[in-house]
Amino acid sequence: MRTRRPHRGDAQADADEVDEVIAVDVREHGPHAEMEDVKLGQFVAGGTAGMTWLAAELEIAQEPERTRVRRRSMLVNAMKDLFEDKAADWDRRPTPQQISEGVFAAVMNTVALSPTLTVMDFGAGTGLVCGKLAPHVGRVLAVDVSPAMLDQLAKKPELAGKVEVFCQDILATPLGRQVDLVVSAMAMHHVADTQALFRALFAHLVPGGRLAVADLDTEAGDFHEPGTKGVYHHGFARELLVAMLREAGFVEPNVTTACEVSKNDRRYSIFLAAATRPR
Repeated sequence: MRTRRPHRGDAQADADEVDEVIAVDVREHGPHAEMEDVKLGQFVAGGTAGMTWLAAELEIAQEPERTRVRRRSMLVNAMKDLFEDKAADWDRRPTPQQISEGVFAAVMNTVALSPTLTVMDFGAGTGLVCGKLAPHVGRVLAVDVSPAMLDQLAKKPELAGKVEVFCQDILATPLGRQVDLVVSAMAMHHVADTQALFRALFAHLVPGGRLAVADLDTEAGDFHEPGTKGVYHHGFARELLVAMLREAGFVEPNVTTACEVSKNDRRYSIFLAAATRPR
């Protein structure tokens, strides 16, 4: 099983590399250059509360020299894997188990799976969902930004030869490949810009490809522990999801209940949003 990761050097190497990118970008595009000009992406799981790397670094570049080292160090440290301390026992936790089983069953009831399909699991984590999908499809591209979670996935012998692992933010760095089906379970709330996510997933689908993504229905903000980093949404309103899917280019959007889960003596509803990229 192959694991592909972006370059992650030490803090000084990262700072030097970013200095070069900023110098080129500011020369060519001015101080207000946007993210897509250099293909630098928004943090998905543990960034700077929605700030892009480029925006943060441009801000740092305009500060006095004495403050740059401290600010850049803070920015690099913000890239810490938020799931590093959770990955080892993730598969033994009851809530992820409940959700993966419910979402997989909902996907099976919504999409016709076959050995000819190539599937992307966006936010694959330790492989709880793609491990269930793999026997029913041809190949799975497991995408996540957590090296620790993907390391757990890569250790599973039953996925060897069937699952290809990509540790990258596909909003910033697309895979350069298209798939027949994109599935996702509980990753959307870790992405600040949901509309940008839908556009990125649309671009990774072949014409006629299907989307099946699951996450929390709107909740009171108590599903995650107080202060949990990398959570940008307390669930999603279904009517808004339908509108955003249409805006991204999808047709036939449909949102159903995948399952309900119990956590801390509360019940939470998990939706499955399905849609199609037109042929």
